Amino acid sequence: MAEPNLQSEEFPPAPSGRSGWPWETPVEGSSVRPAPAGDWPAICIVTPSLNQAAFLEQAIRSVLLQNYPHLQYVVMDGGSADGSVETIRRYERHLHFWHSGPDHGQSEAVNAGLGHCTGQIFNWLNADDMLASGALWSVARAWRKRPGAIIAGDVIDLHPDGRAVRKSQHELTARNLVFHRLSDGRHLVCHQPGIFLPLETVRSVGLLRENLHYKMDHELLLRLLPVCPAARIADLLAYFRLHRGGKTSQAPYAEPLEWAGVLEKLAAPPPGVTACQVRQARARMLVSAAAGALLAGRFIQAAQTFAAALAVAPGAAIEKIAEPRTFRMVGDRLKKPPAELL
Repeated sequence: MAEPNLQSEEFPPAPSGRSGWPWETPVEGSSVRPAPAGDWPAICIVTPSLNQAAFLEQAIRSVLLQNYPHLQYVVMDGGSADGSVETIRRYERHLHFWHSGPDHGQSEAVNAGLGHCTGQIFNWLNADDMLASGALWSVARAWRKRPGAIIAGDVIDLHPDGRAVRKSQHELTARNLVFHRLSDGRHLVCHQPGIFLPLETVRSVGLLRENLHYKMDHELLLRLLPVCPAARIADLLAYFRLHRGGKTSQAPYAEPLEWAGVLEKLAAPPPGVTACQVRQARARMLVSAAAGALLAGRFIQAAQTFAAALAVAPGAAIEKIAEPRTFRMVGDRLKKPPAELL
């Protein structure tokens, strides 16, 4: 792969009228004197994409314009028909590998992309997200201090109304993932775009579960954390875009339902968690899925899912539905019964 030269005519210019990162240069990383590739850890980034032409070029430039000397960047397109392939072709000489063709979802695409990577550090960057300026240099410096660790840094959430909210990641543990203690409003436990993984350890525990479409990152971390420490850094590593076309916004019940399924299939509870606590966590996720189904107007599915939660751990299920947020959400929806009730 040819390294992107910020002064080279070979590197595609930014589209007319675009400014700011990652359209303008130089970037923060370019202020660091490039060292021989052997002096820095090799970092692999895989971008899975399907019909994300509106965002894809921004994602690609945010990776290549890191000006990082030992980068393996792979783009796996699912057979887009919206101009994405034309965008990829403009940058192909700077990519380690790219492919466009049908796949069975994001997890399969990331795993296929990893088949072309040989580096030490790995992350996947969705086509509608971006790396922050200088992110790979921050990760590499942290890796030098804690080789083999999971590196977790800050992420900025980009909201549809223009708000940009910075979130830092704390307490990334298997226990917190099981209980889905993911946020206290400002701090997060797990925000995937800002989590960089040791590739050798990922391969040793197995890659992404290709039957998962929402919680594959958390499930992989459940397998990684018992054998691999997590190191938090305060640097900004990525931008996460919230928009109506995102997977989780289209099916508010699917994500917690998938996580409940992951917990059900755990071969053994992770360290510090009992089997009873796993059941309780699963029941709470089923209640969240039932509430999401109710919001989506799927009343029958909501009733069935709540019944399943009661069967798993009745006490935990009732506690969850009695929480102010859940109770309010369910109560407001029942004031406007869906068509299934009419």
